[in-house]
Amino acid sequence: MVKNKFWCDIEYETHKFSENGLNYNTTKSDFTDSSIQENYDNQDLGGKVITRLNNLSDRKSILVFVPSVAEAKRLSKLIPDSVAVYG
Repeated sequence: MVKNKFWCDIEYETHKFSENGLNYNTTKSDFTDSSIQENYDNQDLGGKVITRLNNLSDRKSILVFVPSVAEAKRLSKLIPDSVAVYG
């Protein structure tokens, strides 16, 4: 698919995320949704996503993962020609 130019090469970016304040769920298998969202908000990661996207004007498409459907919907309203995909 990439060789025939249907898809482009995948480029990954990760950014620092402080885990301070994350709380385990009752089974201790994962963090609580609320503590993930709170840390995401406190670190202004949504703002950082928007800033980064504004600096990628040469990209035709991009996929961004955020901690909740609500955040995906919020960001899609702030980023022109974007859509929240969830299921």
